[in-house]
Amino acid sequence: LFTITEETGSGAAAALPWDVSEFVGIDIAPVAPGQHSSEHAVSIAMQDSGGPYDYHLSRHLLRLASDNELPARRDLFRYYFSDAHSAVTAGHDIRTALLAFGCDATHGYERTHIDSLAALSRLLGAYILSPPVFASDAQPATGSLDRFSHQLEHDTQMESDTRVPSVDSLVGQRSEN
Repeated sequence: LFTITEETGSGAAAALPWDVSEFVGIDIAPVAPGQHSSEHAVSIAMQDSGGPYDYHLSRHLLRLASDNELPARRDLFRYYFSDAHSAVTAGHDIRTALLAFGCDATHGYERTHIDSLAALSRLLGAYILSPPVFASDAQPATGSLDRFSHQLEHDTQMESDTRVPSVDSLVGQRSEN
C-alpha cells in the first residue's frame, strides 16, 4: 500500500483492510538538530505527533535490526504525522510502527544516502520474513470474538474492595491542650 497523503490525515486510513494486525509505515527521518536520525542508518521511530508507536512492534523491529547487524537509530518525530497515525485515527485497531530513512531537507529537494536506504530495505526484508509479534495474529480473522481476550464482567468492575483507612488513623489522634 503506497500513499502520499499522510500529512493531511487520510493516507492509509481508507485503503487499509480491516483484518490487518500490524502496520509498519515508511517515511523520511529528517537529519537535523534535535533529531537522532542519520543518513547512514535506518530510524525506528518511537513516536510522532500523534503519540507513541506500539511498544511490542517497535521492540521487534529494534531486535531484528540488532540480530541482522543493521545500523539503526531510535528517534522521535514531533513535527509530523505518519500513515500509522492516520490509520489509528480512522479507527483501525492495529499495532503500528514507523521505519524511516535518513534525509536531508524535506518537500523541496530531499537528499539521502544509499546506506540508509540499504539498511531500511534489509530491515523490511527481515520484518516481512518474521512471524507476527503475537502468534495469535497469524491465524485468519473471523467475524467471531471468541479469540478475544476475556474481559471482566461489568458487575465485577463496579465492585470496590479498596479499604480506605480513617483520616485519624493516618494523622493520629488530636490532643487537647
